[in-house]
Amino acid sequence: MKIKLLPLLMAMIMASCVTAGAETINADEGKKVEFCLEDSIPQNSAVDVEPDSNIKLIFNKNVVNLTVKENNLKCIILKDEHGQVVPSELIFPDDQVEPDKKRELYIDPVDNLKENTTYTVEISPDMLAKNGSKLGETVYVSFSTISSVAQEVPETKNTEQPVKATEEVSTTPQQTEATEESTAEVKAEESPAKEDAALEESITEEVLEANAPEDDNQSSEENSSTKENEATEELKNFGLIFALIVLMLAASAFIV
Repeated sequence: MKIKLLPLLMAMIMASCVTAGAETINADEGKKVEFCLEDSIPQNSAVDVEPDSNIKLIFNKNVVNLTVKENNLKCIILKDEHGQVVPSELIFPDDQVEPDKKRELYIDPVDNLKENTTYTVEISPDMLAKNGSKLGETVYVSFSTISSVAQEVPETKNTEQPVKATEEVSTTPQQTEATEESTAEVKAEESPAKEDAALEESITEEVLEANAPEDDNQSSEENSSTKENEATEELKNFGLIFALIVLMLAASAFIV
C-alpha cells in the first residue's frame, strides 16, 4: 500500500513545482501575485511632461529575457491624441548584464514629442513574463506634454513718479571747524585781490581825468589849424581867379 502511494506523492510534488514556476507567491500575505504593470515614468494621467522625455515601464516580473523579448516587442505601442502611432524604439536591457533592470523596458520616440499634446502607451494583453505568465488585459498609460505658451500677464503702468531719496549729511564738530577755517582763508585771499582791483580802477579814472583836458586842447588846436589851412586855400584860389580875370581883360584890350 505504501509503495502505491509513493508515485502519487511524487506527482503532487512535481505539479506544485510547476505551479510555483508559473506564479509568484507573496510570502507576507501568502497570496499569488499575478503578472502586471507596477509603475511608469511618467505615471498615468501625468501633465507637463517634457517633450524630449523617454517613457519607462516597470513590471513585476522579468519581461526582457530573450525567451520573451521577440513577443514583447510587438506588444507595446505609443499613440498620439489622434490615435496615430508615434515612431519609437523599444529598449530592452540585458537581464544577464543588468539583472536589476530585468523588469524594466523603455520607449524612446524617434522625434521629440509635440508640446501640449496627450499621448497614450498601449500594452497588449499578450505581453509575456519570463515564467510564461500573460498580462491578460490591455493596459493604458496616458500623459500630456508641457505647453511652452506662457500666460500673458497684463502690464500695469506705474503712474506714480519715483520718490527721490534725500540723503542727510551729518557734520561733526571737527568738520564744521575745518569748513569755517577754509572759508576764512578764502575770504582772506580774496580781500587783497579786491583791494588791488579797486586801486587799479581809481588810478585809471584819475589818468583819464588828467588826460581829458589835454585831449580837448589837442582837438581844438587841430580844428583851428584846419580852419586856417582852409582860409589860406580860399585866398589862393581867389588870387588865381583874379589873375585870370586881369589876363582876360588885357587880352581883350590888346585885341581891340
